[in-house]
Amino acid sequence: MVSVRNTLGDSIRAMLGIKPPPPSPEAVATIREAMLQLLGEDGHERHPQLHTRLHQIHDAQGLWHMRVELYAHLCEQYDEPHARDCLAALLPLFKGQVPRALLDSASPGAGPDRSR
Repeated sequence: MVSVRNTLGDSIRAMLGIKPPPPSPEAVATIREAMLQLLGEDGHERHPQLHTRLHQIHDAQGLWHMRVELYAHLCEQYDEPHARDCLAALLPLFKGQVPRALLDSASPGAGPDRSR
């Protein structure tokens, strides 16, 4: 079943002439694994909902948006500079997997990963 959110997003991107990157299941699996590693070995016990959602998402854009929640948990567990560094380390994995506009939104001052 196609969700309304996906359909609306696809429509807006089409109107703007933005073509989504070709999907890569291997790249998504690599991104997911990196995010789960950041969550930690006991992440499934400390953050079961986040752990489950990371496993349920099957596209890079969905994982991109989960960075916010991962960031919050990393801030809670460690500190904000550590969390920013962790998310910055994920950026290369997303290149070519999400639209450039999303990657550009990770520029300084634009959100959790202020450092590139």
